[in-house]
Amino acid sequence: MKTHSCFLSVLRRLLAVAFFRAAVFTPICRADIIADWNRTASDYLNQHGGNGFMRGLAMIHVAQFDAVNAVVAGFTPYALDVSAPGASPEAAAAQAAYTVLTNLNPANVPTLNSALNRSLIAIPDGPAKEQGRELGRFAAGVIIRLRSSDNVDLPITPSVSNLPGKWRYSPPNSAPGSGANARYQLPWTLRSPAQFRAGPPPALTSAEYAADFEEVRLIGARNSTVRTPDQKQAGDFHWAGDQPYLQASRQVRALTLIESARAHALYYMVLADSTIAFYEAQYAYSFWRPYTAIRLADTDGNDDTTPDRSWNPLWDTPNHPEYPSGTCSGTAGQIAVLTHFYGDDFGFTASYVQNGTIYSRTYARLSDVPADAVIGRIASGAHFRSACLAGLEMGRKIAEQALRNFLRPLPRLAGSLGPGEFQLRLGETFPYVIEASADLKHWTPWQTNHYQAVLHTDPDFSASPNRFYRATLAEP
Repeated sequence: MKTHSCFLSVLRRLLAVAFFRAAVFTPICRADIIADWNRTASDYLNQHGGNGFMRGLAMIHVAQFDAVNAVVAGFTPYALDVSAPGASPEAAAAQAAYTVLTNLNPANVPTLNSALNRSLIAIPDGPAKEQGRELGRFAAGVIIRLRSSDNVDLPITPSVSNLPGKWRYSPPNSAPGSGANARYQLPWTLRSPAQFRAGPPPALTSAEYAADFEEVRLIGARNSTVRTPDQKQAGDFHWAGDQPYLQASRQVRALTLIESARAHALYYMVLADSTIAFYEAQYAYSFWRPYTAIRLADTDGNDDTTPDRSWNPLWDTPNHPEYPSGTCSGTAGQIAVLTHFYGDDFGFTASYVQNGTIYSRTYARLSDVPADAVIGRIASGAHFRSACLAGLEMGRKIAEQALRNFLRPLPRLAGSLGPGEFQLRLGETFPYVIEASADLKHWTPWQTNHYQAVLHTDPDFSASPNRFYRATLAEP
């Protein structure tokens, strides 16, 4: 990862501030252009995205972030480290999204042309607009080339087994199973798909497995007499489709253009990586689903489990192995990103329509969602509790490392009133290092491991005719 520095040059009797990167400023922008293209892209990819829905949204929003960041500056880029302070960031964001979408699938270019025209008509004509569009095309091209070998449609037929504890197809599913090629996809923020792979599922003969077994047998059965109406609603909600937590968060708190672009980029990178990671782990462990486990409990070697050969889950069993839970992994990851940007101090109702049915769930805060997803996946009959908890842990770890290591705020040094004094400004709490030099060639760490904006006074300011400083983000 490149080091991005802004420098403060202080002569003995003259204070002068100089930056090796374009000065950071925040133009007045309509941040909704990011959300506008998110809605356009989601609708378009739902119709024309094939297997690449989450990958496509990640590509779009990372390209948008890099394009906007090239204009506004202030953050480490993902793939495009250029400066274009005279360009329109809105034009750049719109053009980047359009270019990625037309590359992913040109099935309905007129729809995308209309969306682009709606975005551009609000931007005054002139050099800034044209430079922004060119920047957006360039940023999109970088991401398109970077993801050109993603193997999204690589045909993989996973092996199945009739051994106890091993996954096999269950009605109404058949070969080849879904997501088996995920382990061959390039993650966005992970070193490998298995970087945060959860530990193995409980042993079939363990007390933990027996408790998980009995819980899903009772609560997750299609004809359950003990499942509560609230558990049924949770099961339906966390099954039917993509939950609109991002949309709910956007309605509560507005972000600046660059923060909106950054939030969306991190959100979809985390979701894409969670998808890659949970499929990798599921096929690595190939653990059986409750449908199979409960019907074949007489083969598991556990005296505390009882077979029920007529047992069916509330919802049909997904066509891939059970452990860890993909829904819980993705939910934990996206909630971690959303609370980072939007906070956790608001209640909301999340609603969406799937196949003509409205699914809704009301929460007091965002952080309540992951635990609800656990109940939902058990109540649907899709997962054991251990798989849900393992999924939550994976998702949180993926989000935490992405927030810590990608699209990070750059520290900024600014001169102060007194000789040898300057301020460090940080947008967020990240570790940094301040280094000093007398010749801009040899740098010595001076202040380290601070996490907040502070006023610094250099006691060695008078010891050298020239004294230079730079602030860099500490290596993750």
